[in-house]
Amino acid sequence: GALGSVYREGRAGHYQRLATGLSAAGALAVVAGGRRSRTLSTAGCVLILAGGVSQRWAVYVAGFQSVDDPAHVVGPQRARVAAHAGAENPL
Repeated sequence: GALGSVYREGRAGHYQRLATGLSAAGALAVVAGGRRSRTLSTAGCVLILAGGVSQRWAVYVAGFQSVDDPAHVVGPQRARVAAHAGAENPL
């Protein structure tokens, strides 16, 4: 949706794509190495770990990108207020 756009654009989008690529490359290296090549399997594990770190960094950076865009902050707040405006307050 609209709120998820920060994960596809800007620096967060870059880190997200990097995480996907690193994780996929790591998975391929682990599968290709299997039990035959300890070096290839270890390299694959390091790539998967780097993909996880990149994914977490993408989420961290996306938070800042989201706050910088007022549409991501004010829009959901206004939608909640509008939804609750018609609801009866039990208190």
